[in-house]
Amino acid sequence: MVLLGEADNWTPAEPCQAFMKGAQERGASVAVQVYPGAVHAFDSPSLPIHGIKSYRENGVIPIVGTNEAARTDARRRVRDFLAAQLQH
Repeated sequence: MVLLGEADNWTPAEPCQAFMKGAQERGASVAVQVYPGAVHAFDSPSLPIHGIKSYRENGVIPIVGTNEAARTDARRRVRDFLAAQLQH
């Protein structure tokens, strides 16, 4: 299971999606969920959206912060995923 923020400029979703698509095409059981508008660390509790200037690279300042809708859904998905895996 891979949970991604669509607006993540630190670990962009597109390369991860392409990698996972390749894994799926090779028969791997991979679930991918991309959350529209969510940035890096979207699942952190109560983290205001802000840039981390000390991690600037090639002029890009990573943006992090909570997206409550994505966080809520991700927590549910992780709980359900783990419950299903632990039943095996």
